[in-house]
Amino acid sequence: MIRFGYLNILDYFLSVEPALLHRICDYLLPEVASGFGRVDVLEWARSGEFKLPRHLNEVPIDEASRNGHVSVLEWWKGSGYNLVYSEASLNSATKQSQTNVLEWWKNSGLELKIGNVLDFASMASETHGLDWWSRSGLGIGRGKYSRISLYHASCHGNLKVLNWWRDSLLELVYDKDVLIGATKHGRIEVLEWWRKSGIPVYYTFFDIEEAIEDCVEGSTGVKKWWAKRGLDGEGSASGWTTTRLLGKT
Repeated sequence: MIRFGYLNILDYFLSVEPALLHRICDYLLPEVASGFGRVDVLEWARSGEFKLPRHLNEVPIDEASRNGHVSVLEWWKGSGYNLVYSEASLNSATKQSQTNVLEWWKNSGLELKIGNVLDFASMASETHGLDWWSRSGLGIGRGKYSRISLYHASCHGNLKVLNWWRDSLLELVYDKDVLIGATKHGRIEVLEWWRKSGIPVYYTFFDIEEAIEDCVEGSTGVKKWWAKRGLDGEGSASGWTTTRLLGKT
């Protein structure tokens, strides 16, 4: 009834079972209404006889941000309630490419709780979030991302994100796991991307062989790809643990 804005049903329960409604909905109502963009329900709870608790948690505003409901964010800002929110507001909006929400926060005058937003932007299928942050003027240096950005893109075969990072002029944070992750997920196109990128990546045959054994799909393809790099299941122990640089061969 909250999700679909059935105010008449809320009125009914408030009239016959007010204590029960409060017990169930004091926190559930603002969370669900915010997540589904139900400004009408929020206004019913604020201005009518229901009355929301004065001290709420961060979930309503975080959920409104995640789901792109600028109208809900505006409502909370003007509601008279203390605004409680966390880094999840910007993180989740970024992951969902909710650039309208990001613009709202930037212009809201409220404190911006900026976490590792570029990691979340790199989890999206497109680069809209990455593009927005790069143009935002809010600062996206180290501390706003980690090795997760390139690792996630490598595991999921997201060449758009990999290209964005390559061209971004930001310091790249990564390790051998970009190759291990791509191998485990059968991402030959990603292995090729790293090979041709000119970005140095070091690995050992021992790590790659384990990744091939754990490959969830496309193991034959990645095994052939690595065979061209000299991995043939033979050789000495020292050869298997030797650190190698991925080249263009």
